[in-house]
Amino acid sequence: MKIYEKKAYLSNEVIEQWVEDAVNIYKEKSKKRADDPIKLSLSLEEIFLRFQETYGTEEMCHFVIHWHLGKVSFVISQKGARANCIEVEEEMENTYNILVRLGEKPEYHYIDRRNLNKVTYDYKKKPRKNSMLIQIAFAILLAVICSSVLRSIPGTEGVTECLTKAVFPKLCAILSGVATPLVFVAVIGGIAGLGDSASFGKIGSRVCLEMLKGYGVAVVSAIILIPFLFPITLHAAGAEGGIGLQLVNLVLDIVPNNLFAPFVQDNALQVIVVAIFVGFVVLLLGDKVKGLKNILDELSTLVYAMMGIICKLIPAIVFLGIYNLLANSEISTIISMYKMFILMFAGGFLVVLYQSAKTVLRVKVPYKNLFKKMSPTLVINLTTSSQVSALPENMICCKEKFGLDEKMVDFGLPLGIVTYMPVGAIFMISTVLGLAFIFHQTITLIMVIKALLLSVIVAIAAPPIPGSALVVMPILLSSCGLPTEYMSLGMIYGTIAGYFLPAFNGYLLQLVMLNSGKTLKMIDEEKLKREVSN
Repeated sequence: MKIYEKKAYLSNEVIEQWVEDAVNIYKEKSKKRADDPIKLSLSLEEIFLRFQETYGTEEMCHFVIHWHLGKVSFVISQKGARANCIEVEEEMENTYNILVRLGEKPEYHYIDRRNLNKVTYDYKKKPRKNSMLIQIAFAILLAVICSSVLRSIPGTEGVTECLTKAVFPKLCAILSGVATPLVFVAVIGGIAGLGDSASFGKIGSRVCLEMLKGYGVAVVSAIILIPFLFPITLHAAGAEGGIGLQLVNLVLDIVPNNLFAPFVQDNALQVIVVAIFVGFVVLLLGDKVKGLKNILDELSTLVYAMMGIICKLIPAIVFLGIYNLLANSEISTIISMYKMFILMFAGGFLVVLYQSAKTVLRVKVPYKNLFKKMSPTLVINLTTSSQVSALPENMICCKEKFGLDEKMVDFGLPLGIVTYMPVGAIFMISTVLGLAFIFHQTITLIMVIKALLLSVIVAIAAPPIPGSALVVMPILLSSCGLPTEYMSLGMIYGTIAGYFLPAFNGYLLQLVMLNSGKTLKMIDEEKLKREVSN
């Protein structure tokens, strides 16, 4: 539905008025779910200025605002020769590609028959607070009620069998079937989206290095804790050769014979290896494959949209998984998940402890003062379970309270929200090993190594949307030799533990930004050391 329409020559006064009108309409329609009107204002202003610069002011500009299915869409068009006014400039490529991955990309079209340049910009509302958590909690409650009711009604065994042996496995198969190709595209797009080897620059390399160190600390923390929680068998029963030969075979099995075999054989680990290889080749080629990189950007947007749709199935899968456990009188297995929680929370605590101590020593600022500055972002992450929702507050913290350079923050924070989930990696490791332990599977050293390796890769590839970690769970289970039927318990664990992941990862991301800024000397020491009033 069209709710606003204006035509005028693009003077600065017109731009100012249209942007003000657009922001007011967005706030009015979105109400409490209006998401960062300042960012919307700056984005629209930038688009209008690009129109003004690219197409001039001799033709009238047409501005329309649409409201459809709860979404506000801004459409700007002007006659002229074909020219993409929102094409990314080389020095902005890194930041812009990250915004693409977060879903903030205006779309350009040229209508030949009308000689019309057209840009469409959809601006989202804030997600409802804890909407996924509420849906899953309702699914669990409904499963308990349905299980109790159907047990008391004679002749309902057929319904139970249909739900637990037909519908539930089918949903798990759907999830498993789409997870691998989605992660394949996400990994390629993620690596290629870093820009190119020349323009990546010292900021990108330093921020990414700090993030990799964080993943390393997470893996080490998991390695320290695993032997205390789970029995590990060095040599699997029936396996040929010693542990050395098994490790060699593991490396050889990771590398596919050709680029297509992993897809035919549905080998998730090899598919990810192929994706990493292709992604780095695209990164090295840079502008030589600019067209391909644009396609990958669009594919990444498509993949994240598909993951968002698939995540809507998660409450249904949780319902059927809980119902399956209750119907088979396996409630005791839910209680046995405690080791999984210990591994994730203890591992996350070790990572936070190490990174906090390291940061305090480097920046020479009392931890109490740092925590006061970081706490507003932490609260938003905890209450919404979404780092994307906390991004505006995080930007304020890094730029104004930490005194970090604006260019570094604009690059590092969006990148980190998408790719930096070290405690997410520990969560995934605990999922694999915990499920293997609960269902009496032998936990071999090879399984542990696979879990460590895959958990880091999948944590980097999973998008920052609620439930995405559960979507990629089939990859972890199948690659480590566990059946997808274990997912019912994994979903319960993921629902509870996953709620806290944005708080852990968001806190650690702020420390990464501080350390990067200190190393690059892109930090205002006066702002950093300034105390925060209570």
